[in-house]
Amino acid sequence: MRKTDDKPNALRAATAPGLFESLQSYAVQMEKIQRSLEDYFETKRLIFPRLYFLSNEDLLDILSQSKEPLKIQPHLNKCFSNVHALDVSTKVLEITHVISLEGERLEMTKAIRIRGATEQWLGQMENGMYETIKKHLKLGLSEYASLPYTNWILKQAGQIVLLVSLGFGCPKII
Repeated sequence: MRKTDDKPNALRAATAPGLFESLQSYAVQMEKIQRSLEDYFETKRLIFPRLYFLSNEDLLDILSQSKEPLKIQPHLNKCFSNVHALDVSTKVLEITHVISLEGERLEMTKAIRIRGATEQWLGQMENGMYETIKKHLKLGLSEYASLPYTNWILKQAGQIVLLVSLGFGCPKII
């Protein structure tokens, strides 16, 4: 490129001696790097399978931001349905709430500490989300019969309303 900059002639630059061989060796090196990167991504995806939903570019962005967990939030909705953001306590880096696209905040049953590899704490977060939904589902089921239906709906998280309503059938609201 420096030679081309010094003498800007495309024909001479493209037919320079040794250029074709250099480009071929660079292509081989680039292919090796690409394969190594794919292998690295595969190891991460095997640890946390939801990473298969991400493109290589998104995964690279997430893994490069592992020290700053708040910067991976734009990619959360690709891994988790309707998870828009995480509420993270900055004192000890713990996930305390999961926030949906609609702004609904679901408090985690147990705060998830963000430490170690990204794919590991994301797995812990997924397990924590399951436990949180179970807890809220049990609570929603216990309150279903005791509260008026419209009050019960307003008190519960959207997913709990859907699950319980599907299980019992949605009563008529007069």
